[in-house]
Amino acid sequence: MSRVSSREAYFDNAKFLIGGLVVMGHAIDYIDPPHAFEAFEMACAAFRMPVFAFLVGYFTQGFLRSHGRARRLVAKIAIAYLIFLLLYQILEAVLKDLPFGYNPLDPYDHLWFLTAMFVWRGVAPLWLQLRHPVAVAVFVSLAAGLVELQAFTRIVSMLPFVVLGLVVRREHLEPLRRRGVRVAAGVVLAAEFAAFLVLLPDYISGKGVLYNAFANSYAGSELSAPVGMGVRAFFVVTALVAGAAVLSLVPTREGLVSRLGGRSLYMYVLHYGVIQVAVRLGWFDLLPQGLAGALIVVVLAFALGAVLCSPPVAKVFHRLMEPPTSWLFARPAPKPEPAAPVDDERRTAGEGR
Repeated sequence: MSRVSSREAYFDNAKFLIGGLVVMGHAIDYIDPPHAFEAFEMACAAFRMPVFAFLVGYFTQGFLRSHGRARRLVAKIAIAYLIFLLLYQILEAVLKDLPFGYNPLDPYDHLWFLTAMFVWRGVAPLWLQLRHPVAVAVFVSLAAGLVELQAFTRIVSMLPFVVLGLVVRREHLEPLRRRGVRVAAGVVLAAEFAAFLVLLPDYISGKGVLYNAFANSYAGSELSAPVGMGVRAFFVVTALVAGAAVLSLVPTREGLVSRLGGRSLYMYVLHYGVIQVAVRLGWFDLLPQGLAGALIVVVLAFALGAVLCSPPVAKVFHRLMEPPTSWLFARPAPKPEPAAPVDDERRTAGEGR
């Protein structure tokens, strides 16, 4: 069985689900949700980006076998990152009346994942040369917290999920579809939510805990090295278990969601701009307080995701998301034509003369 098929509804459904949860996570920052919803948000944050990293690794298998990898890496990730970083910096300067600044080495909020994709895919061949790539990736993730890597801390700390996606075959995921496993997955996610509901203090946000687990050095989180490693290892294991549970429950049926999920990158890149405009216009202030407002945000987040993945939006932003690179790369050198065969008898006769 091939490791990655060209397009599977199952994975597109997963990408849309994770993308919608990312939009929800960014939108929920602008309301005051009740404690129960904060626990739900933390439960989602525990697997959201790790599953995204796993999917990036999984689809990198096909990327490595494709032609023109360098062109795709530069066009779809690097140049797109530079373009949208510029656009978001301009938007922020306009909306917040701030001086304009442009620093490609300092990713703008959610655009960190584009730099992450560039790095993850760029170093993917190296991981495939190792004998135990996942174990090495876990070691690198834990060791990375000992130094201050700033924007790259989160990129390196999530390497175990990327590398796991690189080495997993499609048949390895088949057991997740068994009925008993899916029932167990529901129990796992319910238990995770219950644990966060009970253990999460009112004065600490779930996103803050996970940010310190993956995006900060141990010193930056005011943790000693042993404690910091233990916290990161705990959340790596938690994310693996919760992520497997989520992937077990993702539907395999092809439909509207899978078609939208095939364009999930548009949702990832564009949603933050819409949220910032909504904040500036005061739309979040119109939402009711408490659980009702939080549930409305969830519905609107997935609705926004669906709109941003729609064909009209993709058509408008296609040139920005996948800019042409013919001006940057030289044309591939033509293959040399095979030498014309020489008749042995004529060659012998010629040599005799």
